[in-house]
Formats: sequence, structure tokens, C-alpha cells
Amino acid sequence: MATTYYINYLKNNTNLTEGMYLNDLSDNNSLMNETQAKELGPELASVKKYEKFFHYLNINPSEYKNLTILDIGCGNGDFIKYCKTVGIKTTAMSISREQVISLKEENHDVYLGSYRDFQEQFVGKYDIVTFWGSLEHLTQSYPCSKSGEEKAEKELRKVMNYVKRYYKDDSPYKLLFTSTLHMNKKVCKDTLNAYLVERAYGGWYFYDELGETLSDKISSIGFSKIKQADFNYHYYMASKIDETHFGRPMSPNIYNMCGLLFGIFINPNIIAMVLYTLRGEWMWQFDNKYHLFDDKCQSCTFAERSIRPTSLLWSVNKLIDIEK
Repeated sequence: MATTYYINYLKNNTNLTEGMYLNDLSDNNSLMNETQAKELGPELASVKKYEKFFHYLNINPSEYKNLTILDIGCGNGDFIKYCKTVGIKTTAMSISREQVISLKEENHDVYLGSYRDFQEQFVGKYDIVTFWGSLEHLTQSYPCSKSGEEKAEKELRKVMNYVKRYYKDDSPYKLLFTSTLHMNKKVCKDTLNAYLVERAYGGWYFYDELGETLSDKISSIGFSKIKQADFNYHYYMASKIDETHFGRPMSPNIYNMCGLLFGIFINPNIIAMVLYTLRGEWMWQFDNKYHLFDDKCQSCTFAERSIRPTSLLWSVNKLIDIEK
């Protein structure tokens, strides 16, 4: 639904994940300011993100021709499109029929399916498996609840046991990459904001706490934890500088007013989505502030990790135990 709405109707930026706003890809602290980010633009920021990905994994361009990558939850296919331009063999999967049809028309190797189900066609074929933002939708439950935490961990174990079988037996890599938003436990008591975020996008955030991140949970299922870093600034900036990005707050209009009035009769989550956009809940994640009706995002700022509601973590794990 989001793909259809944002791309087909609003003609918005197709990137549903972060950009990359570094002056030097080898230095995570070389952050671009807002002026520099605007000059770069969202398309080049997306390219830099994928360049950073391979740098982050310490993979040299000379290795590209031998790599096989599986991108699970591929969205609009920006990553697999980039990989094709640099000569990397890539397969993708999406639960969106519209996305799959569009990518197949461009001759990409893409399948319709869910990572919650075992995919026989992927067994024994890949060196690297990637989840760009898709594991945030592992399950749906009330934010910060114990029942949600248990449900998410159970589902994660099932999915990771499927993923283990997708690697080549003789691969020297066997890497798992995840780019995933995590919840700051300090905002768990902010029930309305946390609830609207969860209802609007339908997912679950693991916690930004030592031993409780997604990568930490994966490491207990037979994947050693290689590295993890905070790239939240790059998700924030993708929304801050681009008026067409899905995360920007909205002002009232006839469409969202109808959503508020009739959502209860169609789907209650529509009401959550409307309030989420009007109140600027997406941007709340980055500075713990309200952005009511601020479609210009003038009030949007970026807060330090200890006080902001979420952090986007790039994590790399390596398969070491297929039986665990």
C-alpha cells in the first residue's frame, strides 16, 4: 500500500531506506551538513550508501565478479539495481506483487514471497544475505511489551534458521547484513508516540541496549557478531532534505481528513497512519519532538543517541553454526 501511495500517486522518492551523507566513506564521523546533503541529492546519497555497504563489509571491487547476494525484503529494488551496475549477481525477494512485477520487467532476478516462509529456491546459493530495513517488520505487537519481545525473538529464530540454509557450503563469506531501527527504552513510557509508530508501519523494534540489539539476538542463533554502528543520522537527513521522502510530516488535506473520519469503518490502522503523518511521528524518532503539521520540516532536528527514541544500526554477522 505504501509503495502504491507514495510512488504512483505522489511521485515521491522511491528510496524507502536511508541515504549516506558522509564526506569520506572511510570516516563515519565526516557527516555532511544540511547544505552539503542537499547539494548531493537523494539519488547520489543512495549510491553512496551502497558504496559504503561494501566498504563496511571490507569487500574489494575485485571480488564483485565472484559474489552472489540475496536481498530479502528488497523494496523497490534500489540495492539490486546498484549491484547489477557493478557486476554483482543478485537475487531479491519482496512480499509486494507490484514491486516484483516492476523489477521482473527490468530483467532482475526477483521472487514473490515472505521471509517468514522457507524458500527452497534459495538453498545453497549465496555468499551474503541482506535485510535493508525489512527485519523491522518481523512481527507486530505493542511497543516495548514483554509479549512482543518474546514473539519477535521466536519469529527471528525461525527466520534465521531458514537463512542459514541459503548460504553456499563453501562460501568464504557467509555474511548477514541488517539495517534496522532500534528503540530507546527510555521512550517506552511515551506510549502514544511509540504506539502510533508501531501501528502505522506494522512492525517491531528491538532495543538499542547492549545484548538486546537485533545483531545480539542473531548472534545467539549461530551467527557471530562482526560489527555494529549507528547510522541514524543518514535516515534522518534523507527525510530532512527531501520534501518527497515518505518520512516528512504532512499538513491537513481532504484525503487525510477522510482517513480520520472513515478509517474506523475501513481499517483502524488508517487512523494511526494519518495521525502519524500529521504529527510528524517519523521525525519524532530522531529528536523526540513534535512536528505537528510541519510539512516543511523546519522544526526537525537530530538529537544525541541517549535521548532520541530510535537508532538505526548497521550490523554484520557471520554464520558459524548451522545447527544452533
